[in-house]
Amino acid sequence: RRPAILAFSLLAQAEAATHGVSVDQVHFHEVGAVDSIVDTVGTCLAMHLLGVEEVSCSPLPFGSGTVRTAHGLLPVPAPA
Repeated sequence: RRPAILAFSLLAQAEAATHGVSVDQVHFHEVGAVDSIVDTVGTCLAMHLLGVEEVSCSPLPFGSGTVRTAHGLLPVPAPA
């Protein structure tokens, strides 16, 4: 239970920092949907049951420039 709560807490902090608001003002849109909650809680449960102690990730590759979309020309990486 604690890891899932921590995951959503960290996500709220990241959203708040990205949008320049307090954590109390964060509204979960996509991640508030039932499937996203099940994905997050299920992943935490699976990691617990499998005894995962550490997860690592290499730096994510970010592009640059622009991309033409149905919403017009957007910068890469696109805004949240």
